[in-house]
Amino acid sequence: MALQHGYGAIASSSFVFLFVASCTASYTPQLEIWPSSADASSPALPGYDARVDEAAPGLTPITPVASGDAESYATQSETGTPEQPAETDASMDFVESGNSTPETDDAAPHPRPDAGPPRQHAATIVVTTVDDFQCYSPANVGAIWIAQSSGAFVKTLQLWAQTRIEHLVLWNSATSAAGLPRNTVDAITGATAPDFGTHVVYWDFTDTTGKVVPEGTYRVYFETDDQNVPGPNTFVTFTKGAAPATFTYPDTPSFINLEVIVMP
Repeated sequence: MALQHGYGAIASSSFVFLFVASCTASYTPQLEIWPSSADASSPALPGYDARVDEAAPGLTPITPVASGDAESYATQSETGTPEQPAETDASMDFVESGNSTPETDDAAPHPRPDAGPPRQHAATIVVTTVDDFQCYSPANVGAIWIAQSSGAFVKTLQLWAQTRIEHLVLWNSATSAAGLPRNTVDAITGATAPDFGTHVVYWDFTDTTGKVVPEGTYRVYFETDDQNVPGPNTFVTFTKGAAPATFTYPDTPSFINLEVIVMP
């Protein structure tokens, strides 16, 4: 028996039988993973960067580091104990992550891409997505969106997906919980990306109605997928305040060079 890129073949002297694995089978989530309502009282979804089609390496909280004219502030992570899901459970039933820092090796840090000058009166958001070499790699779908500090959806900033849009499980759940399923007002949209790489997007501090949101703490979420099961995702927090601020974050296995530059 041979397995390659999600396909398996069983051969004998009389027949060849081909079966299809996860890359062609459809996926239906077994558990809702977003708050059932989009109000501020909904429990916050913890940040993580983990797959669910194999034993996950544990949850990865992201700790922002403020620089420039902004004051330093603490991580957004809720208290709790990281826990790995059972290998047979594909329901994304993760517990809240703690306040630990991802383990790092001795390798040199990734050079940050030149994103150009930040946009005035906006938040400039930079992230580089990392290929995890699953079935459709390097082709991938993905989404970047803004949420309130509670996790409630505010606005999609970028979406690259068409026929496989349903596999962006977290983004679909977030927009649906807000009563705005697959909303892409003012977002940059496109088809499946041919490769992983750097994304530079801008948020003009407005919601889907064009209303400027108040100052405060917000989240930006990142999600990618290159097979027919939920892919990695994470979020980071930043503050929209009266003064310019630059926030940088540790790399994760799937998202590196994370940076948010706020220019009020």
